[in-house]
Amino acid sequence: WGGVLLFVETCVRLVLSVAIKVDASGEVPVYRIADAGKMEYSKQKRERMMRKQVTKTSGMKDIRLSSSTQEHDIKVKSEQVERLLAKGSRVKVFVQFKGGRRFSPQERQERAEEILTAVWNQISEAAEENDRPALESERGNRVAMALSPKSQ
Repeated sequence: WGGVLLFVETCVRLVLSVAIKVDASGEVPVYRIADAGKMEYSKQKRERMMRKQVTKTSGMKDIRLSSSTQEHDIKVKSEQVERLLAKGSRVKVFVQFKGGRRFSPQERQERAEEILTAVWNQISEAAEENDRPALESERGNRVAMALSPKSQ
């Protein structure tokens, strides 16, 4: 009975297998028998890895500053932006105004542009400006500037 079981097991494996063309350039094409489940799993794994790589490279990173950000903090954030740009990421730098600090809309725009200009002056060699500083939210509490790596 052992021989029959081995024969049945071999037949089942052949039914669940796939013939893959290895070399078609020769006089006789060469095929390899592979496990269909394993082939499907490795194909799905490759597709997942490709999707993962696409989402990593195309993502936009956010750097948040506040209206009370000091010069040293701006320098630190600028270095962080430069590192992200060096990796190839696009970066959105924005100034967030919180409720405790009361500014008129014009004062908000001026303060935000002052901070974003300071950031831009420090990273202008490594970045291209996609969008000029502009009001982003309906309430007027957020001013943003989009940057991308400088194309060579």
